[in-house]
Amino acid sequence: MPERLAGGRRLAWREAGAGAPALLLHCALAHSGAWAGVMARLGDRLAMRAPDLPGHGRTDPAPEGRSVQDQALADARALLPPVDPEGPAPRRVHLIGHSFGGTVALRLAIEAPDRVASLSLYEPVLFALLAVADPAAFAAETAAAKPERARMAAGDWTGAAEAFLGRWGAPGGLAALPEASRAAMVAGMPFVRRSEADIAEPATARPRPEDLGRITAPTLLMAGADSPPVAAAIGAALAARIPGARRVVLPGLGHMGPITHPDAVADALRAVLPGP
Repeated sequence: MPERLAGGRRLAWREAGAGAPALLLHCALAHSGAWAGVMARLGDRLAMRAPDLPGHGRTDPAPEGRSVQDQALADARALLPPVDPEGPAPRRVHLIGHSFGGTVALRLAIEAPDRVASLSLYEPVLFALLAVADPAAFAAETAAAKPERARMAAGDWTGAAEAFLGRWGAPGGLAALPEASRAAMVAGMPFVRRSEADIAEPATARPRPEDLGRITAPTLLMAGADSPPVAAAIGAALAARIPGARRVVLPGLGHMGPITHPDAVADALRAVLPGP
């Protein structure tokens, strides 16, 4: 995997494919390898980069006191094609994000519209949007998250990971994972806690609802038919605010669809990406 120092931190990513440039941003508690199946199926269309998010895989954590979403956004920007001030217009990337990575992709599409050719998101977890768009769904999600939040507050990272995966992960939860994967999930729970301010607290979460209308890139919103109901509520709220956004529900998939069903997700992406 390539890596380099960016702002004094190690930033690692994986590359695959040839064609139009693309940037893929994974979910929390994973790493860039979560995209391996999708990348293998899109290598004939896209020259892809998939970074490890802060504190995931080989990338260093965000500095203490800094928003993890802000750091992930800075890391994503660092992997965009270089810009020659005296050359042609910069190349635009096809931006693909899953879960927490989808919230980072949303911000990049808003803050750097001249760098984004298209935006494809699989269940971005911008929970705070529902405080405005669907208060009942926001209240239900807040209640559902209480067990994992209580365990995180108490420093019970194993219990928090079990509760978290019970809602968002694969069948069987933590116990069904290999030992190394269990350890990685538990170690990643402090990131989940830090990310709450970025995605679940209405006062601090980004992007803000009023910013979503500034997205100009063609947008695809993907969701799994078997995902928690809050994912569909967020998708509906995003579709109502992003001009021209298209929604696709994939049967038989859950929240971890890009990992568990890369064929279905890649097929949905092929419908909107350049190439044969």
